[in-house]
Amino acid sequence: SAQNIANSILSYLTETGFLLHELNVIGCDGTVTNTGWKTGVICQIEKQVKRTLQWCVCLLYFNELSFRHLFLNLDDETTGPKPFSGPIGTQLSKREKLPVVNFESYECEIPEIERKMLSKDQQYLLDISYAITSGSSPEYLSVREPVRFPHSRWLTTANRDLRLYLSFENPTDEHKILVYFIPKSYMPVWVHIKKGKYFTNGPEHVFEVIKSSRFLPENLLKVIDSVIQRNTLFENPENLLLSIIVDKRDQIRELSFKIIITAKSQPQNINILATDCIEMIQWNTITLLPPPLLRRFTNQEIWSKVQSCGTVVL
Repeated sequence: SAQNIANSILSYLTETGFLLHELNVIGCDGTVTNTGWKTGVICQIEKQVKRTLQWCVCLLYFNELSFRHLFLNLDDETTGPKPFSGPIGTQLSKREKLPVVNFESYECEIPEIERKMLSKDQQYLLDISYAITSGSSPEYLSVREPVRFPHSRWLTTANRDLRLYLSFENPTDEHKILVYFIPKSYMPVWVHIKKGKYFTNGPEHVFEVIKSSRFLPENLLKVIDSVIQRNTLFENPENLLLSIIVDKRDQIRELSFKIIITAKSQPQNINILATDCIEMIQWNTITLLPPPLLRRFTNQEIWSKVQSCGTVVL
């Protein structure tokens, strides 16, 4: 249970000599066992240490949720521990050795990244996304087999879905949407998360998921937006404040300083219609608590970080 996990974590920290009063941040993936607002592991730990903590929830997991829910909505639910049951999913393990046909390309912006930063399946995603955007698949990619997969690995599912598309002369409309979504949203966000590893980059990555998915029709936006609203813990006010305190714009950093100094707490919703990262929270409708990671800093030290205009190491 979440309570047992929380107890085990705190017991381990105590046994290793860690001082619990110095605990300010906790990291995990986004499963509800960890992040449940009332009985999740983090909440249980907060209750025991008697203060709020900075939540650092895995963004790669968050990015996969958008693709996962879109895939399952367009294709079908999985039917067990192994197979998919929909028309696309049932063919994912059968197409990697078929010849490549003439296929429709999709114009997308592929971000640059050093290949050594990526695992083999991530490199495959990058290479096959280039093929999808160019309309031409190199011979080595045509015979290169995607990593074998359980469907729980959604990166591998994305790889196989794109490879399947290369061998379809007449893909369905549902398949076209999935194929466009991967190099348009899922893959670029994955790359930017790998490159932007700082805590303060989190809200920017979430904002990119929002922006890059706006091409979807209204019925599918409801699917994506629902996932975003339920899982964007990096858009909690205390996390977004950490991001804008290192914003490139002077006026935004100064605004963050004023908000932090006067902050109190109140829940909020994400503004899906935002045109800028800072607009994802409607600041005039809420009160806030200062980010837990800033507890040990004086107002003067926070102001110094605001004036530094760069990545702040907390």
